[in-house]
Amino acid sequence: MSQQFCDVALPVPLDTPFTYKVDGAPVVAGGRVIVPFREKRLQGIVLRLHDEAPSGKVKLKSVIAALDSTPVLDENLLALGAWIARYYLAPLGEVYRTMLPLAAEFKQVIAYSIT
Repeated sequence: MSQQFCDVALPVPLDTPFTYKVDGAPVVAGGRVIVPFREKRLQGIVLRLHDEAPSGKVKLKSVIAALDSTPVLDENLLALGAWIARYYLAPLGEVYRTMLPLAAEFKQVIAYSIT
């Protein structure tokens, strides 16, 4: 049984996970992935893998890259993060982002030079 979709929690101020297609990257639940979100590429945490296609005429985007081959947040930490998000009314993706080490974050740097 191959899972074709994954739910990803992104560090955006929204309370819902986003569904993406898995086209071949070895994605694991609790692992980090890079996905397209609007005009950006964001790092998120995979919440679950499944075969349930979203209802409606939703155009799904694909996972760009899987960053981890093993989960960085196990089932207990995912459950703890979900509880923290419910208790403090915080976005789930932001909670998971704060649970990771600072070295796990990608920083975007813009450099200007005079030519």
